[in-house]
Amino acid sequence: MAKNKRSILHIYSSHLNNYDWFLKADDDTYVIVENLRHFLRDKDQNEAIYFGRRFKPFVKQGFMSGGAGYVLSRQAVRSLVQYGNSTTSYLNSKCEPTTFIGEDVQLGHCLEMVGVKAGDTRDSEGKERFFPLRPEDHIVRGNIPKK
Repeated sequence: MAKNKRSILHIYSSHLNNYDWFLKADDDTYVIVENLRHFLRDKDQNEAIYFGRRFKPFVKQGFMSGGAGYVLSRQAVRSLVQYGNSTTSYLNSKCEPTTFIGEDVQLGHCLEMVGVKAGDTRDSEGKERFFPLRPEDHIVRGNIPKK
């Protein structure tokens, strides 16, 4: 979590007003930027919201999978860093759970505590836009030809 926290604090101090949205992706995450821009074009960067592949356990509103990547609005970053209540501030360790959980769950917990909404990224047919697993894991196994 420390590396992610440093990244978010750097975004806040150096880039917050230069961009509307901030993408967190791993080195093995494939992003079609044109599709992401199309998805975000009617979203409000001044709303405290973030998008990605939502999982339901551990956090009431769910959390976004780190492996699939996620996008934070400008206001989400601002809320995370500036939240006034010192007991839940991202800069305060009380926002972090006492037991080890994944970075994505931990961030989801903190975002929920500071009022950032977990947005829905599914399309009009209810299909996901962010995929946390390998492509073949998202296909019905019986339909994959054997070599």
